Amino acid sequence: MRPIGDVLNGIRKKKYKQGFKICRFVGGKYFSAFVDGNVTTYKKNRWTKRPKKSGPLAVFDTLKNARDFIGMYSYINSDFRQIINCVYKESKDKILYMTYEDGDIKKKFFPPRGTMFAEKVKLSNRVHKIDE
Repeated sequence: MRPIGDVLNGIRKKKYKQGFKICRFVGGKYFSAFVDGNVTTYKKNRWTKRPKKSGPLAVFDTLKNARDFIGMYSYINSDFRQIINCVYKESKDKILYMTYEDGDIKKKFFPPRGTMFAEKVKLSNRVHKIDE
């Protein structure tokens, strides 16, 4: 694991960007915010890479945009969802995929305002309440 100074230097050199990741927190583990067939597991202070046969990872550019997105899905129990500060390496791919069957992409998902696309994401220790 790289020291935090290396990550900060990467941000200064624009290699990495800062953002906000929505995750489900269940059983002491962080998972993709929504279950759509391809679930990614995240760990704090470690890089999570984009899974093979998958679109890029999604993060938000601002805390407000992350909260607005969760608000769009108010019918879903948000008790297990958290918004976490992160750093990420931007992806060249700009499309998310919503449904997988046997590893095949079935549907493109048009992301909400403020969605950023990442090849890899590192969660920090800072967690925000959904409704602050």
